[in-house]
Amino acid sequence: MSEKWTSNHILALILCTMAIYILSLIGSAPDRQAAAATGTISSSVVNIRPDPSTDNDRIGVVYKDTKVEIMAQAGDWYNIQVGPVSGWVHKDYVSTSVASPTPVTAPPPQAAPAPVAKAPVVTLDGNKMSFDVAPIIENGRILVPMAAIFRSMGATVEWNQSTRTVTAVRGTTKVVLPIDSYTPTVNGTVWKLDVPARIVGNRTLAPLRFVGEALGGTVTWDAAKFTAIMTSPPAVASNSSKLARVVAVNVGSSTVNLRGGPDTTYPLVGQANPGETLTVLGQQGEWYLVRRGAMNAWVAGWVVELIREGEEMPPSAETRRDEPESEDQEDVPVNIPSRGDVDDLETMTLSSERSAAGLKISMESTARLESDLTETSGRLKYVFEDRQLTGTTSLEKWLGAQKITAQGSHIGDDVQIVFDLPANVKYETSTENNGKREVLFIPNHISTVTRTTFGSSGESITVKGIAALGYTSTVGEKKLEVVFKNASLGQAQSSYRFSSPLISSLTFAAKKVDGDEGTVMTITTTKPAKFSLGLNDDGSALNVLFIDKAELQSREPLVVLDAGHGGRDPGASGNDLSEKDINLTVTMEVGEILADEGIRVAYTRDDDIYVALNDRPNIANMYNASVFVSIHCNSNLSPSPSGTETYCYYPVSNPLLYIQKDERYNLALRIQQELVAELGLNDRGVKQANFEVLRETDMPSALIEMGFISNYSDAAQLAQKSFQKKAAEAIAQAIADYVDDYVTR
Repeated sequence: MSEKWTSNHILALILCTMAIYILSLIGSAPDRQAAAATGTISSSVVNIRPDPSTDNDRIGVVYKDTKVEIMAQAGDWYNIQVGPVSGWVHKDYVSTSVASPTPVTAPPPQAAPAPVAKAPVVTLDGNKMSFDVAPIIENGRILVPMAAIFRSMGATVEWNQSTRTVTAVRGTTKVVLPIDSYTPTVNGTVWKLDVPARIVGNRTLAPLRFVGEALGGTVTWDAAKFTAIMTSPPAVASNSSKLARVVAVNVGSSTVNLRGGPDTTYPLVGQANPGETLTVLGQQGEWYLVRRGAMNAWVAGWVVELIREGEEMPPSAETRRDEPESEDQEDVPVNIPSRGDVDDLETMTLSSERSAAGLKISMESTARLESDLTETSGRLKYVFEDRQLTGTTSLEKWLGAQKITAQGSHIGDDVQIVFDLPANVKYETSTENNGKREVLFIPNHISTVTRTTFGSSGESITVKGIAALGYTSTVGEKKLEVVFKNASLGQAQSSYRFSSPLISSLTFAAKKVDGDEGTVMTITTTKPAKFSLGLNDDGSALNVLFIDKAELQSREPLVVLDAGHGGRDPGASGNDLSEKDINLTVTMEVGEILADEGIRVAYTRDDDIYVALNDRPNIANMYNASVFVSIHCNSNLSPSPSGTETYCYYPVSNPLLYIQKDERYNLALRIQQELVAELGLNDRGVKQANFEVLRETDMPSALIEMGFISNYSDAAQLAQKSFQKKAAEAIAQAIADYVDDYVTR
């Protein structure tokens, strides 16, 4: 709304103009140039501004007791330099031991950062979406209009003003997303976000990947086209179909993954092959708990055919002959007996399983097998008399970069199973279970050895077996020896030569371990090196990373403590508790204990203020700290979960973090053990998670979830000052022990 100009306004304008003119004369005088001075930040956290005013967003922060160079002064503001960052802070937050710097002309206010030239493009099922509020980028994450996309996927979306919560429902999937929360839930399971949902232009914007995957859809990012490519989840069954319970699933023409839980983040525990029909034991969202052999596992509903109560089961897999036979199998008839012919035949099955010993493929029947085995180069052919093959009729199993295939078929009343094996792969055949089971066994062996580099001299060696590897290691200054206890030499060469400034040699040799065939790998380096070793998720690959010790950064003996949330971000709430308050109380107590033990401490916040998520790791990195610990309370939509858990992060895909694997895990483990021993809550263990404060910290870091605010029992204890003090003592003890072992020494 415009205002009328008065004489007072005009007078004020004249005075301001005169003041600016006088300041400009002072600032431009040759004998009044700014003289640098030194100062010390006197407040806990001070914002650095691009100009001497609070009108623009901060460009950084600086913390108490930090030494700064004062380059100039404008009114009540100092222009400071700290490391690579320069900007303006209010002089009340800086103490100086020398004369104040000469006042200078304040630079004109900088314009606010320009918005991105174009908003990210979003497509759903091939169609470009349009929004009344465009997607934005915040802290390196893309936020998109959630309700518009969810409704386009067929969900109903509701907004609760009193709780500031969005709820979306599609089929059996329910998404609950509180605004400004980092912990939305999907069917009661917490999803951790790096950036919380925001209200922009009266619309809810949420992180792209969460919006794309929460309802079961997919999302990929095309950086070249600045486009998010989203697909809707599978169609929800009609009301009539939904009334019928899913009793089984059938695998189509492609192998499908089986997982340890109802989400793609859970590890693979096996695979189901084309033609298999698996009994359903339970359901969560669009995931189904199925029974396969002696194992229970989860399979995604959109990769299998759902069989509902009352529906006809699919025909037996052996009647499906969608793929033509290869030319070298023309001698295999496809004379499939009629259902009447096979009723009198004994049945048999084809299955496989991996263990640390290797890959075992079983051909098993309900009665003793009469078989004939023909072995030629790279091929085994079994013929079983008077049998009917049920369930799986073909297998494809990878042995590193090679694979073994099995194809079953019927010849009159007999079953034939043909195996094609890679060259030079050792195998064993045997008979078990009183002749009812024929076994083809591939002993565990090294299948591939690969090498990559990182940084200026970092090296990564990956040794892969065909099954889980068991190993022991001996580390020296310039030598690493790894003994694989259950894997033979296999495809590994005896010696590898690389053009590397760090690798002197890499060798493999056969070695007997407890009477079994094993392998010893030896890496020698040209210089003292730091080694980090670890297995992948299924244990079949050992990743060895090492780097010249001279390249390791020397860090300050300083611990940075991060009280999670704060200010306008309350964190989790429940049972009359606010997470941010508990986090701060415990964090400050930890700091005091460490300081009393002579350990230097800094904080991301020491008051109820808001600190952006990406600023927290940046603070630790700016200090070049030795340790970063973030302190939180947990929460869940269900009141049942309880206990303590601690997170670390060291993916092999990030060598600079993986090289700290031992330190990061050891820090988290010490904290977890001390907390469980001191607090007595349920031990939920040490876990890995891709949290920003763990991913972006250059030094070993851990994130603590002391207990669940959403659980009545945990919350009752979290509310007690004595409990908070015990938590602080446990955390401080673990950090002090870690510092003593990994920093001081």
